[in-house]
Amino acid sequence: MIFIVFSLYLVFIIYITIGFFRLPKETSMLSDKKEVTVVMAVKNEARNIKKTLNEFFNQTYRNVKFIIVDDNSCDETVSFIKSSELFSTGKLRLLSAIGTGKKQAIQQAILEANTEIILTADADVSYPKTWVFTMVNSYIQSDADLIIGPVKMSRSYPLQCMEYLSIMGITAGSAGNKNPLMCNACSMTFSKEWYNKCDVQLSVPSGDDMFLLESTKKLDGIVHYCNSSDAVVTINGSENIKDFFVQRARWTSKAPHYTDLSIIASGVLVFAMQCLMIGIYIMSFWNPILLIWVLVKYIIDLFILLPTAIKFKKTSVLIYSPFVALYYPVYVVITALLSLIPIKWKN
Repeated sequence: MIFIVFSLYLVFIIYITIGFFRLPKETSMLSDKKEVTVVMAVKNEARNIKKTLNEFFNQTYRNVKFIIVDDNSCDETVSFIKSSELFSTGKLRLLSAIGTGKKQAIQQAILEANTEIILTADADVSYPKTWVFTMVNSYIQSDADLIIGPVKMSRSYPLQCMEYLSIMGITAGSAGNKNPLMCNACSMTFSKEWYNKCDVQLSVPSGDDMFLLESTKKLDGIVHYCNSSDAVVTINGSENIKDFFVQRARWTSKAPHYTDLSIIASGVLVFAMQCLMIGIYIMSFWNPILLIWVLVKYIIDLFILLPTAIKFKKTSVLIYSPFVALYYPVYVVITALLSLIPIKWKN
């Protein structure tokens, strides 16, 4: 059993790593003549919204509009938006949510948009001034139906940093193999027409990104990874352990609704590996030689972690990798159990 699971896991990681190096570089930039819309749902984002709006205002792509849907914020989010420089230019529309939750708010914004090209964003993410330009250029040049943007995490807890490093690698590598397994709603580009064709499963509270990806694949749409440093956005790690586990549990809770076989199979394989590692920990009390498999898995993981860390200039976090590798299986199982508890977006 151990040999079989490790063999499958090795093949999977090698497959992802090959895809990572297959990613084509983005080509030369076009003009900013095409009008585009950035949509975003917010709820109690007073702490982040000023910074995000300033970054939107400073985008080098000038022919861009913004639509923000407020999902019943009870802090100063709305007042900060209305007093922003971007709002005063008339390029930003602020709407009140007519549905419930982030996914319906995003849909509301997209339906209100009057441009062909749509970009999605999150308020708690940092955007470089070249983000819109690079993502739109990638959409036009690739002739894809869905563009996945590169996302990295700012410095945070070792577990968060290492986990997101693996997410970054799998997202890029699977897309490089033309069979994407992950994406992030904080940086995606698509057409309004394509979005209307897709089933984003509005009945499921979260997953506006993954269900769009899954539906795109089901419709034989083209998915392209924007392989440019000019498009890399930065997310913040959770500030405390509680928020961290709540976020991860929310991500995991979407899994039972997936229908894409490659996404399901990869998830099952990774989860099975973590369960096997816990079993190895337990059995090693009677047979310590089994701990050699811990080292084997660590070496396998480095196949994708190392090139990803180099690409996103995150090699410093690899110093934590031996320690994180030891307790990561326990964390995965705990998160899976927590996902059984219903969790709402922003309370």
